[in-house]
Amino acid sequence: MLSAVIFNSCDVENVTEPDNEPPMVFISYPGNWDTIFTDEITIGIEAYDESGIDTLALYVNGNFIVGFTEEPFEFTLNKANFEEGLQTIHCKAIDKNGNVGFSELVSFYWLEETEQSGISVDIIRPILWEEFDSNQIPIMLNIQSEQQLENVIVFIDGDSVYNFSTAPYETTLTVNRQGIHNIFVSAEDVFGYSVSSEVVDFEIKITDTENPNGFISYPADWTIVSGTFDVFVSAVDDHQIDKVELFVDGELLDTISDAPYNFTVNSLNLENGNHTIYAKIYDTAGNFVLTQLITVSVQN
Repeated sequence: MLSAVIFNSCDVENVTEPDNEPPMVFISYPGNWDTIFTDEITIGIEAYDESGIDTLALYVNGNFIVGFTEEPFEFTLNKANFEEGLQTIHCKAIDKNGNVGFSELVSFYWLEETEQSGISVDIIRPILWEEFDSNQIPIMLNIQSEQQLENVIVFIDGDSVYNFSTAPYETTLTVNRQGIHNIFVSAEDVFGYSVSSEVVDFEIKITDTENPNGFISYPADWTIVSGTFDVFVSAVDDHQIDKVELFVDGELLDTISDAPYNFTVNSLNLENGNHTIYAKIYDTAGNFVLTQLITVSVQN
């Protein structure tokens, strides 16, 4: 006997696909790399999902600040609760089906208003979006103050890198990495009033096709070693050394980014017998060179 199963076409059409799509969320204000001088800032957030937003969380500098369960997704921050300088914000949204979405990270500078202290700070060099073919960056500042200045600090990429003690406010700083960087300056007078300049972006584009040079200066080839022993690498470049990597038996053991390039090797992690060592030296343009290969004899 034959039997038939009849499907209702309406039932097929009413099958709901599972929702696996994360919600879309982005920060509408402030913009990435904005400079803010006001005492308060209202963070604007936009979030969308077909099933609806269940919860949304705001994070500043990696710390949870506030959660939302309904629009509008806005929150006002007060400068008194944060240190002056670089701030980062991002958001996490969860939809009604438990899918999680994240906004892109937004960075901005929250600085003191110039008019409040009678100090003006202007960056003369570098100019906005100036390009350099060297990692030596000229710094020239124009600073006016009604009082004697206590500190004039230069920040590059959010890090304090130089402190002027007196005028003239001119120097040359080394920035090792190629690419886009930003600079701002904070000035403080003897009464504790401080202001900051606008943020200036600049770019380092070094045309460098020359490989660095270097060699293993210690130990000598075929040295007998035991316990822990040192490996010294000498590295030079016509621009700047980026890092030195040490390889033992072809495996990366350690990396050092700043001179001196002195490594320590624990031979107890190696079998007794002969082992090969070499180093790989990189400059900041990505060029690299391999040192000579040496052999050490481990006898523990």
